[in-house]
Amino acid sequence: MNAVPPSYAGLQVGNVRRFEWYLDEHDHPTDTPRTLVGTVDAVQADRIVLWVRDPKFGTAGGWWAYLKNEDAEKHALRPTNLTRDLKNC
Repeated sequence: MNAVPPSYAGLQVGNVRRFEWYLDEHDHPTDTPRTLVGTVDAVQADRIVLWVRDPKFGTAGGWWAYLKNEDAEKHALRPTNLTRDLKNC
């Protein structure tokens, strides 16, 4: 079983977090991450799932980001200040 990374410890469905995403807007891998904001949709033994709102899918649209435990450091999941952070998205 995978150990829960410190940045995932205590997460609950509904928590909002910033994270680094390594796919560009066309879903191609990139070395330069994009900082996104997502809502925790599920906490599983080997990953967390975030719902990311995305206006290109309409007003209520978006997609799920699956962050594996072994990639936790890479994705740099962290708390967010929505007032400040959404202005920067």
